[in-house]
Amino acid sequence: MISKQVSSNIFRTQGRNGEAWIKAFPDELAQILGRWGFELKVPLEKSSLFWLGRVKSPDGSSAILKAGFPDDEWLCHIRALQDFQGTGTVACLKADIESGFMLMEEAQPGEDLLMIPSSEHPAVIAGVVEKLHSAKTPSEGYPSILDWAKSLDTDATPFAANMVESAKSIFAELAKASPWVLLHGDLHHYNVLSATREPWLAIDPKGILGPPEYELGAFLRNPYPGFVKDPSWKKIQERRVDFFVDHFGYTKEVINLWGFAQAVLAAVWSYEAKDPGWKYFIEIAENHKR
Repeated sequence: MISKQVSSNIFRTQGRNGEAWIKAFPDELAQILGRWGFELKVPLEKSSLFWLGRVKSPDGSSAILKAGFPDDEWLCHIRALQDFQGTGTVACLKADIESGFMLMEEAQPGEDLLMIPSSEHPAVIAGVVEKLHSAKTPSEGYPSILDWAKSLDTDATPFAANMVESAKSIFAELAKASPWVLLHGDLHHYNVLSATREPWLAIDPKGILGPPEYELGAFLRNPYPGFVKDPSWKKIQERRVDFFVDHFGYTKEVINLWGFAQAVLAAVWSYEAKDPGWKYFIEIAENHKR
């Protein structure tokens, strides 16, 4: 029922607790479907981190059932969808916190940003960001970007130590530059889907607190991994930054500083996970520092 890749990732990160969750999954799934009155139509193998399935409601409409090991990160994800209340995101219809199951609105047709020309991407992201940040969401009870930045307290990286130190300083200084809001935290090309209720809806929010300017960083370093293979990627990046300066009124310096710091953080995370993608993120970071 759960793919080998998802099972492997859950066991790798959660150990024996994850193994127990995987073994209990078929029974938990059957109980959830029975309790909520939904029928599983087809599992969807779209992720290596969690289980997804398309389900049918008693009235014949479809929705997405999502399940993951209920650690703190997963619970923040569920809570964020609940707290955004469908403003800029797919709606969370039901959730069972203890078991890690969540029923969500299905974005249809559900194509990601790569289906449209790259020149249109910044305007779509800006529109989704405005909706997300207009939602009446809690200003506490979630981890913050400063919690994420603790990963920068390391000297075990193959890239220049001064890059890590610069990123730490940027987090410390810019984190207090604006009032905090609930951020999506991972708003990039693959996490914004075409829909009918709104033209575009976000999926998979991390649920993190920080200044609104922070929200643009994930988009600026994506789409991973192919972005830097485009011969014109640096000009595309510059046009993105210029668009956000005009649209939001943020300074170019602040956008580039956040782009740099978040790319360095992504490189640290990738390196710690033994993922060679850290080199990609360092290239993105260096471009923001030009």
